[in-house]
Amino acid sequence: MILGVNELGWPRTEMFQEQYGKVIDRVRQDHPGITVVVQSILPVSAVQKAKCSYVNNGRIAVYNALLEELAAEKDCLYLNVAEAVTGEDGCLRKELTSDGIHLNTAECVEWQEYLKTHPVEKGL
Repeated sequence: MILGVNELGWPRTEMFQEQYGKVIDRVRQDHPGITVVVQSILPVSAVQKAKCSYVNNGRIAVYNALLEELAAEKDCLYLNVAEAVTGEDGCLRKELTSDGIHLNTAECVEWQEYLKTHPVEKGL
């Protein structure tokens, strides 16, 4: 499941962290013994960044820091998948997106390859 971009507009970051924590707890309740991996929120493109909306890389960085803290608190693994699609400018590479926020379907390969090369082992 993917959480993050749609929640960037929430008024309080604490609410995001609390609700995300509840999702982790529920997943563990429903699937005892699984390894939960929290993935970073992907950055937005430079075009999206220029729009100065609440969906921006500064806010994403704040939320990713919260996710990393939450992963540690909940004894989950954290993967910074954003590094697979981020350009030198710190933004989502423009060839990977048509709307500046979401990956194109075909371009999800970048994300998939990152996951293949950063495997997680149960019990870590």
